[in-house]
Amino acid sequence: AHNPLEQLLINYANETLQRNFNEHIFEAEQAEYDRERIAWDHVEWADNAACLELIEGSPGDQPGILATFEDGWSAAAAV
Repeated sequence: AHNPLEQLLINYANETLQRNFNEHIFEAEQAEYDRERIAWDHVEWADNAACLELIEGSPGDQPGILATFEDGWSAAAAV
């Protein structure tokens, strides 16, 4: 049997880890290279922030997938 919620949470964990890696390795290191005036070639990468915003919600109180689940679970528990 396939559990879509479990798969969503696994994907969410992986995307969060990937974002943290990207933020540290690409964004922070390249900013440091700029500050230190080190010659380097800019590295392009796929930013997965939009994926995380879809799952978590976005600034401006836009609910994400997890908030939708929480609302559904709260409503079910109230019955």
